[in-house]
Amino acid sequence: MTREDRSPLLAVAVLAAGAAVATWARAGLAWDGSYILFATLNEQVPFVTHFRLSSNLLLAPVLLASRFTDDLDLLAAVFTASFAVVAPLALALCWVVTRRRRPDLFVWGALGIGLVTLPGQFFLVSEAIAAIQLTWPVVLWIGGGTARRHLPLAVVLLVVVTFLHPAAGGLLGIVAVLLVLQSAVDTRARWWRLGAAAALLAAGALRVLAIEETGYEAETFNLYWVQTWFDRAVRGLPLLALAATSALALLVVLAGRWRRGGPALPALAGGAVGAAGMALLVWALENRWGYALDYRGWAPLVSAPFLLLAGLDALGLPRPADRSALGVVPVLCALAFSAVLGVQSLRWTDATAALEAAVAALPGPCEENADLPILAGTPLWHWAVRPMSLLVQDRSPDRIVMGDPLPCTDIRPGAPLPLAPYETTPRDGGWFDLRALSSGAA
Repeated sequence: MTREDRSPLLAVAVLAAGAAVATWARAGLAWDGSYILFATLNEQVPFVTHFRLSSNLLLAPVLLASRFTDDLDLLAAVFTASFAVVAPLALALCWVVTRRRRPDLFVWGALGIGLVTLPGQFFLVSEAIAAIQLTWPVVLWIGGGTARRHLPLAVVLLVVVTFLHPAAGGLLGIVAVLLVLQSAVDTRARWWRLGAAAALLAAGALRVLAIEETGYEAETFNLYWVQTWFDRAVRGLPLLALAATSALALLVVLAGRWRRGGPALPALAGGAVGAAGMALLVWALENRWGYALDYRGWAPLVSAPFLLLAGLDALGLPRPADRSALGVVPVLCALAFSAVLGVQSLRWTDATAALEAAVAALPGPCEENADLPILAGTPLWHWAVRPMSLLVQDRSPDRIVMGDPLPCTDIRPGAPLPLAPYETTPRDGGWFDLRALSSGAA
């Protein structure tokens, strides 16, 4: 192993450590994750909606595991691991596509995966964030010259991203633009790059049109929700972290062109990573991330400039740049990632333990989250507290916490259960036996 390989591999290992802590904490159950796991187990088929077909790949492991065990704690760990592995896997693939031709570009992958999507990382089941992270290796592959040996990997990633989230429309557009620009920089194999760019633009357009078919994204992606998501998940310390990350991106660009920066460049870069990481660490420690799931709406918009800048930086430097002064930056990005995710995971274990104790001590078969102040300010203050309160029991739960706006009186004898918006769940015939659940009314 060369010295140049050590920093990227260490960064991947640190990111994987953060994913392992999240797996231990069963963080994948936060927010919508609890219902996705519940529905997948209950129906014994992957819970996939809105043409997000690539989710089948992430849900297959827990579905397979459920054939051999009904230990819900173990199944929650398998479920979480399937989603938590996306970030370290994406970073590892960034190293794979850059290590031979353009090792100097790896820092972009660490910056994009380790910092830019970090405010929403704890929402592990977010297909939008996963799609962004899996696009980074493709962008760096283009920047490195589209080596033929990595073409199958790029194709697989692009197919997965296309069917993972509607944000793929914009992500494919970015990849297409970079392919066109590369065809101008390197005229060899120009026509296949232009043809691939055209195909990607068409696929992206079709993916955007599919939004109208599902109706879900079309209803939620409007000015009101964009502003609401910003206020809940971006404004404040996350925005400060993004500003510091933007400064880091500028320093990365300068590092490829600054011949005599001396110790100032690595010191400034380290300070930028530290500022971003510290802002999000304080945010995590002070429990300001109860609505961090809303970052999924902004993550594609925020990530797009970084993806484009990385591609333009690579294409503007046809030969590897000397960024040895930034060698420790990927590791620092990974440390920030794992520190923030680790703190959130510890907070999550406290919240889920409190919920489990509260469910066991309920005076009746149903309670409402408004009557459980311990849930306020946590990801459990969400409609998905309903399936989560079932998952902390067993396959035959007899108690439930109903989340606003649905009261316990909405549970009617023999009727399907309203466990998710626009969804009802039959009481029997599934992996779970829900016949014992009632409103507690006489």
